[in-house]
Amino acid sequence: LGHYVVFAEMLMQIGCMAWALLLSTRRGQPGWKLLLALAFAGITAALFATATRAAFGGLILGCVASLLLLSARRARIAGIAMLGIILVGATLWIQRSRNVEWVDRSDIGTHFRVLMWEDGIRLVREHPWFGVGMETVRVHYREWNIRGFIQYDVVSHFHSTFLQIAVERGIPALLAWLWFSVAYFLFLWRLIRRLQNQSRFACGVAVGTLAAFTAFTFSSFFHYNLGEESLAMITFFYFGIAVAVDRMTETPRALDVP
Repeated sequence: LGHYVVFAEMLMQIGCMAWALLLSTRRGQPGWKLLLALAFAGITAALFATATRAAFGGLILGCVASLLLLSARRARIAGIAMLGIILVGATLWIQRSRNVEWVDRSDIGTHFRVLMWEDGIRLVREHPWFGVGMETVRVHYREWNIRGFIQYDVVSHFHSTFLQIAVERGIPALLAWLWFSVAYFLFLWRLIRRLQNQSRFACGVAVGTLAAFTAFTFSSFFHYNLGEESLAMITFFYFGIAVAVDRMTETPRALDVP
């Protein structure tokens, strides 16, 4: 995977799916409940080891979305309490292991990210229509005075999927990605509404897909996750599953799992 942040965001997406499937299991399925609970616990423990703030935030946000879509009121309260404990634990662990807050301007990583955002916005203003070209910043960063690369001697990216698209490909390309994201969310919402009375398992899969993309979108503000092959692969793999389930709804008895 190349970097622990990539590993963390992979765990984030898989954890969202495991949580949604856990919530979708019925009362008479204790074996599946136990298996999915252990899977979610293990994924969360591995995510703790990475101490990655954006991935934790995305996981919590995606899991809350699943709670709202799949659980009754009493279960929501218990689930939110559990997620609250995970969030508090993550906060304490990040403070202890990395000595940083959730938002900490004194943190080197945060300072580097802010510098990249400022210079990225400047480049978007200078090249709004077609951007500067893909991967050209890595070559011309001194010419364009990319301060994060120069000060920290690190050639990386703009630490935001949205900003990276706008800088390299222009504002029209960014609008195209935003259009896809909104259309995808609407597609998943409509699919979930149709599945609620057909198959709880299939509905859980669709909710897990929505939760994972919610988490992915949240972390996109802080990381260029669309540029990581493994993360994009999981995202579009879930997209393919959602499309397949949508087509199955049109075939009688295709969703044979209650």
